[in-house]
Amino acid sequence: MKDNVKTGWMNWKLKAGILGRLWVAIQITAFSEPERAGTPKGEAIGFSRAKKKASLLTILYPTLSLKEIAKEAGTTEGVLRVWRTQEEFKAASEKACRDFGDMLANTIDIIIRRQVIDRFRRSSHGIICKTYDDRDAEDGDDEGVIQILKSKQKENAAAIKALSNKFKKHRIAVIDDSEELFKRPNFEAYFKYPDAKKFLLDETNFDPNDLPYAFASLIPFYNRLVLSPFINLCSAMVRSGVVEYVALPLFGMKAEIKNRRELQKWRDNFTEVGLTKERVVESLIDDLTDPCLQELREKNEDAFNKLIQRYKDLLIRMIGEE
Repeated sequence: MKDNVKTGWMNWKLKAGILGRLWVAIQITAFSEPERAGTPKGEAIGFSRAKKKASLLTILYPTLSLKEIAKEAGTTEGVLRVWRTQEEFKAASEKACRDFGDMLANTIDIIIRRQVIDRFRRSSHGIICKTYDDRDAEDGDDEGVIQILKSKQKENAAAIKALSNKFKKHRIAVIDDSEELFKRPNFEAYFKYPDAKKFLLDETNFDPNDLPYAFASLIPFYNRLVLSPFINLCSAMVRSGVVEYVALPLFGMKAEIKNRRELQKWRDNFTEVGLTKERVVESLIDDLTDPCLQELREKNEDAFNKLIQRYKDLLIRMIGEE
């Protein structure tokens, strides 16, 4: 079992490295190294090619060590350590992480939105009604989430109002399907071809519909700053009731709880990850109080106890207890 976990972990690490290096290669190809000619002696002329590449490769730190980053950038570890003390290098590295993180978050968001739009097209009324535990709402349910595409909101106003009156407690989730959202920088173009998708999904339990989760599974292997846009996406969309968004944090945070050292990092830096942790814990508590669990208990006490124990184990890891 441990070998399988290790193999899976190394598989995702390898894929994260390939995608990260591909992005770095594209960025460095478009980079023009400044020339010294005409610049007064002693005046800064900008980044060399090696320095620029090192700042971009920061997205893979600490998965790549400083020694490995220096080697790939074409410099020495000692020089890289000096660069890392310079404000302009820090700023460039942080920008690289933000840009790469935006690309990843945009890619995940765009793929999910396409899946959601397709689901709405198959819906007979252009409206999807879900209970809070993600079942299709039925007559007799008194709580639910009414999902509607932004482009269809006005024409379905009467139907939304009628559905709202059915529930004692509800919220309306408007899913933005504006064309502009699909034009944001993203990795989707790299994965239009079967071989590219196969690269990301190969040797995993994911199928093509799980591509957003595959991308999210890469995030733990990048610099922690890459995580921020992903956190922003999760916190912005989690109340939509769209199950793909609700499940995302479980994939993006898995590396953070793999050992006690990482747990300590979580406890020391709630500003970046607090929203994700809070939502997942809240979601697990909701599951534990779901009436459906009582039905499971009546049918199979042993399966019920095992399920509860799994939830408890995850909750304990999430809140940082021993």
